[in-house]
Amino acid sequence: MNIVTVLMNVGTSLSLISIIPQFIAVWKNREALRGYSVSGSLLLTFAMTSFGSAFALMGNWFSFLCNVPIAIFWVIACFYSYKSQVKHRKRST
Repeated sequence: MNIVTVLMNVGTSLSLISIIPQFIAVWKNREALRGYSVSGSLLLTFAMTSFGSAFALMGNWFSFLCNVPIAIFWVIACFYSYKSQVKHRKRST
């Protein structure tokens, strides 16, 4: 295993660990996403999907598996931030 693979595994492991409290917070209180940018969340979803695809193509399955929950979080963040913005617009009008 080379240093690049080790660093990618460490980085995606830390990303996975850091996303867990955010995932729990969003699941318990979806209004926490009220300030999130829909476009930013969507772009991060695409970025995590691209990274995951690259990890799979490189055969780095550990990083790929760590990346799946991160990508799912950003899909959820995008969905709920969009839903929150629509709800907020309805209240404003």
